[in-house]
Amino acid sequence: VCHTTVCIVDAHTVSDPEEFITSELLFRSPFSKRADEHNLLSAVNILSLGWLSELIYQKAASCHWPVLQNSHYLQVIQRMPERFREANLRAFELGEKLYQEAQPVFA
Repeated sequence: VCHTTVCIVDAHTVSDPEEFITSELLFRSPFSKRADEHNLLSAVNILSLGWLSELIYQKAASCHWPVLQNSHYLQVIQRMPERFREANLRAFELGEKLYQEAQPVFA
């Protein structure tokens, strides 16, 4: 992987990413494990999006990344079919919390 590419991997399902990825650009988080613990495995992508939204928000100033406010993500979730909204909202919020729990590791 390019030496300037930030890589985010599921620590629960991806083994030895350091073999291919520069370690200081590698972020690991147990997305699928956390989703499974909360019976949200079908929404692991939205959980990951919540985690990513926090990473972008926290790192935006120092890295000059564009920032979307949470209201933008939540608008997307609100436009999903009603049967998916509650689970996806829970998954998104769980992803945000997962990032907050691990944030000191990435600082």
